[in-house]
Amino acid sequence: MLFGKSTSDTARKGEALFYTVYMRMLVTEGHKVLLQGRNTEKLAQVARELGENNTEQYVADLSQMSEVKK
Repeated sequence: MLFGKSTSDTARKGEALFYTVYMRMLVTEGHKVLLQGRNTEKLAQVARELGENNTEQYVADLSQMSEVKK
């Protein structure tokens, strides 16, 4: 499910794979990828995989309005 909550672990893993492949394609084409997530360690891991110079990282829980306003 692209923008909703999925209850299946398999669906979540498939979603993550899709986004990872898409982000790698963007980086390969010379784009900078903006990463947003709630977990600093996971964001850092993805940034390392993509090349930290190719990313910007934002830690926030977008379901919380106070985090959105930062």
